[in-house]
Amino acid sequence: MPARRLLIGPADAAFADRFLPAGDDCRTFGPAARGWAEVAAGFPPGWAPDAVLVRSDYTSVPAWVWSAPVPVVALAHDPNLLWHTSRDLLPLADLVLTDRPAVARLARAGMAHVRPANLYGLDRHTLAEIDAPDGDRDVDVLFVGNLNPAVRGDRLRWLGRVARLADRDRVVIATGVFGAAYRALLRRARVVFNRSIRGECNQRALEAAAAGAVLAQEAENAEVPLYLAPGAEYVPYTAEDLEEGLARCLADEPGRRAMADRARARARGYGWLDLIRAALAGCAPDWSAVRERAARRAGSSARTRARVSSRSAAVYRTYSASGAR
Repeated sequence: MPARRLLIGPADAAFADRFLPAGDDCRTFGPAARGWAEVAAGFPPGWAPDAVLVRSDYTSVPAWVWSAPVPVVALAHDPNLLWHTSRDLLPLADLVLTDRPAVARLARAGMAHVRPANLYGLDRHTLAEIDAPDGDRDVDVLFVGNLNPAVRGDRLRWLGRVARLADRDRVVIATGVFGAAYRALLRRARVVFNRSIRGECNQRALEAAAAGAVLAQEAENAEVPLYLAPGAEYVPYTAEDLEEGLARCLADEPGRRAMADRARARARGYGWLDLIRAALAGCAPDWSAVRERAARRAGSSARTRARVSSRSAAVYRTYSASGAR
């Protein structure tokens, strides 16, 4: 049976407040936790996890996690940026969840225990605001995100085309905006421009829909059509029709609003934990194999686990210092 009760970490109180709904049967462990026994001592009476959900993104994973007596499920964010860490760390997990475009790449690297998942679901603050009345949408086309050319070089070329629309439209291109200010900015937009790295459904795609803006997403994206209907719930664009598609959407405000409303209704079901649980449910036929892998992993060399975790932590520190996110 797939995991229902999840132990999630490393995670601080801010993560729990942002992503875990009140009353859900999940618990977290922090980065300073020193071992399974210490963490288990804090479980409520009668509660035990079905699996440990490891956030293997921009943080280091404590070595003791790989000795957990239940399946360890790794969430593999941004494998293009964190490839060296992924190569070392993910083979230790009993199951790996990542975006669909990354599944094939990790499988080619010999990781047969990788399954698709959307790791970029909505936080509870975004969901809480989803039915808030619309205010003045005074931004025609908005982009908010990383503008580092070393990380997002391809996207910058597209943003150059978006920026040139300022001759006719109200265009905002912003970076370094987070939290409530970010959500407020999305709610001012009529259209949100987005371009993925790997063809994944990244966080901005669902956040734009939840904010009542129309998402403009590259037509070849592999995952967004699984969550929003092209042409009906978002605007797909190509190199040939980007400007034309945006102009057509902006010129038809009733149509734009109807498209945004359809997408916002879909977004209500795309909370972070909802999408993680959906991915785990999809692994139901493989769950006995996950448990068998967990049993073998729990009996493997603690020294090997510690060495790999230490190396992974060093790589994480390098990426965090570079501001690659």
